[in-house]
Amino acid sequence: MDTPKQKLIHIKRAADILGCERKHIYKLINSKKLDAVRIGVRGIRVVAESVDCFIERNRIIKPKKKIERKKYFTKNAGKIKKQH
Repeated sequence: MDTPKQKLIHIKRAADILGCERKHIYKLINSKKLDAVRIGVRGIRVVAESVDCFIERNRIIKPKKKIERKKYFTKNAGKIKKQH
């Protein structure tokens, strides 16, 4: 049976991508938020696609429309006057 090959990355590389420490990657693996594979007795690799999915799931959505601020005051001949 053919299974698709998944790219595996080191814990340190996953930490670099997410901008965190290695111990945080281990916590994410233990909480099942990142998929990982054990290689041998001590080796652990993170599935690269799970890092991408983690980023997408936790993305903060930016507002689509930029809020325009109104200027209520203007300088006119050294005096501040309110606009109508």
